[in-house]
Amino acid sequence: MGRFVVIWVLAAVVLSSMRLLAAWGAKQDPGDIPDLLRVFLPDAPPAQNSELSFDPLFHHFGTILEGEVIETEFPFVNEGDVPVTILRARHCGCVKVEFPRDTPIAPGESAILKAQLNSNGRTGVQVKPIELFTDEEGEGPHTGILLKGSIISPLIFRRPNVVWMNANPGESREWRIAFEIGDKAGEPELVLDSSASFVEAKLELDGDEGGLVIDLRAPASAGTVQTDLMVRSRLERGDWEGTDWTKAIPVRITVRAAFRVLGKKVQLSEDGAARVTLNLSRHDQVWIEDIRIEGAPLTITRILRGNESDEPAKIQKYTIARSGDGEIPPGTTVDVWSNLSDEAPVLRIPLLLPE
Repeated sequence: MGRFVVIWVLAAVVLSSMRLLAAWGAKQDPGDIPDLLRVFLPDAPPAQNSELSFDPLFHHFGTILEGEVIETEFPFVNEGDVPVTILRARHCGCVKVEFPRDTPIAPGESAILKAQLNSNGRTGVQVKPIELFTDEEGEGPHTGILLKGSIISPLIFRRPNVVWMNANPGESREWRIAFEIGDKAGEPELVLDSSASFVEAKLELDGDEGGLVIDLRAPASAGTVQTDLMVRSRLERGDWEGTDWTKAIPVRITVRAAFRVLGKKVQLSEDGAARVTLNLSRHDQVWIEDIRIEGAPLTITRILRGNESDEPAKIQKYTIARSGDGEIPPGTTVDVWSNLSDEAPVLRIPLLLPE
């Protein structure tokens, strides 16, 4: 029993010491902090092993709402006897920096580093170091600065995005995103983009928790479609009372092709003849309703061999032939319409004219 008491006392001493170290380190010149203690001081900027002197080294942006973009400037001066060049900066992806890159800073010359923090998708206490590498001797980083603060999100989403890769044309899927309603948020509402016909959504609320139920339907044509679902809440308490806060939920669907042309190109002969072979990867669910050539004196006909029927098949072959006199305009295409086609063909096959 006594052994356990000793362990608990030691643990309490270590934790208290770490808190004291952190408080002490926040007030010290970073160059005066021993490297051994830096492991306990995550809020401390990198050691200043450079003639570039920044003042201040910290920027505390306070408490902000998620989605706000914070901008600040860090003036610095070259206090050495030779020019110093900043080669690159290392920082979080949520941070952007601007500085005189690859430009020598002469002795005594001053310059400014601009820093921008995008708080979208982040909550809680944030400590963002910006480490700078220069052309000075020694291993980098040679100097650094720090952004600190706290981010509050009225609605805390779990995995706040929708990415559906390799969807089949016409395929449907339900997606759910849970979220918590913070103590400052009013009842959320959903704002939909009416032009995004491939997505429908609704909110489900239960006390301080909620869910976003998203019904997706992949378009008939191959490619990528995307939109944003906007969830809005009017804040009811605190410093932001009465503020409308909006969270964008990105939705992206990448649809793979249901039809593929075998061969690199479809070349017309001098008399306007050609053959087209299509591979229908999902012929049991997506099939050709119509295939035609418009605006040119050409016809296209499916080739049926032996016992083959005109029912959907994985490999389908077609022949193209002239149907009358007249020129074949450049840019003529074979237009393929499927059972999922709405207002446009799912595939346009360009025809190469004879040279």
